[in-house]
Amino acid sequence: VVDDVDDLVSLDFSSSSSSVSNNTLLVTQQEQEKKILKTETSNQNQAEDSSDEASITTPKTTPKTTPTTPISSIPTPSITSTTITTSKPVLQCLGTNMKKKARCRNPALMEYIGPRPLYCAEHISLDPNAMYHKCDFHLDSEQQKRCKEIVFKDYKYCYKHFDEWLSTDFGGTDGIAKSTNLLENVSALLTKLEQEAVQAKTEDAELYQRKSKLLPKYQSMVKSIESHLQFLRDNSNNQNNQN
Repeated sequence: VVDDVDDLVSLDFSSSSSSVSNNTLLVTQQEQEKKILKTETSNQNQAEDSSDEASITTPKTTPKTTPTTPISSIPTPSITSTTITTSKPVLQCLGTNMKKKARCRNPALMEYIGPRPLYCAEHISLDPNAMYHKCDFHLDSEQQKRCKEIVFKDYKYCYKHFDEWLSTDFGGTDGIAKSTNLLENVSALLTKLEQEAVQAKTEDAELYQRKSKLLPKYQSMVKSIESHLQFLRDNSNNQNNQN
């Protein structure tokens, strides 16, 4: 019986000790779970605090947006505000370039008096109705190089060599009469040129410039004739005084 009692006591003690150990283990597990929960909660709070600090210290950047202009406010171009400039057609020379066997590409003579010439300065001699020609003055003794100036067909030389023409062809006994007629001719042509220049000034600026370039040339010719006439008259008076 005693043995049985001892066995029962030992059995109860072992069962109670096992239950105590089980309870202790359960409490320990609960405490560990609480510690883990506290750790997770604290970590989460720290993360939230760091995110809040970052949001406070770092300013929010908003994307830049370019202002758009409403279509209704964009001005539409008006037809009246645009001007279209057209270039004047250039009268092409009717001559032929012998080297290229093609029509000359130069413009017709642009410095003229009266009707517009149909040929350029290089081919002006090909025009049967030309009122101009190249100056006949030769620049070398071999007479191979001629002056390139264009002059009215009534005059042999241009304004550059007009004095040479007067001294060779307008001397002698009839020199005064011939020079007087020549002066009237050049003066009339100069008057016509001045009238054309005045008219072109209000109608065609480019033509006016061309006419204006011609004026000094023919004015120089008038002065040359007047000087030559004065020279002839002085010589005539000296001869009369000697006689």
